Amino acid sequence: IGAYTQHIQPYPMIKYGTWVSGLSLFFLAFGGPHLWPSVCFVVVLSLGEAIWSPRLYEYTAMIAPKGREGTYAALCSAPFFVAKLGAGALSGVVFQWFCPCIRSDCDPCCASGRLP
Repeated sequence: IGAYTQHIQPYPMIKYGTWVSGLSLFFLAFGGPHLWPSVCFVVVLSLGEAIWSPRLYEYTAMIAPKGREGTYAALCSAPFFVAKLGAGALSGVVFQWFCPCIRSDCDPCCASGRLP
């Protein structure tokens, strides 16, 4: 997508990609608990991210003062880093909550009811 949209400025592409990513949630909200709304959600979300993600770094480098591009790029990546820390810590808890073991003899962790 980035190769086809090189003639468009980065900021409008970030806006368009964010809108596409945001609209993907409507598939989950109005589609019900079925497979196809989930597949459409992932496809549209991925398309939106493919539109805005590469252009975000280009925009960051464009607005950075001369010689400070690396600092601006690091600050641009900081929210993603912090979000991954939280997601990693929360994923085990959510997995255990929504996907408990069915048999207690399948894993020693299930017998105790705790993750290692």
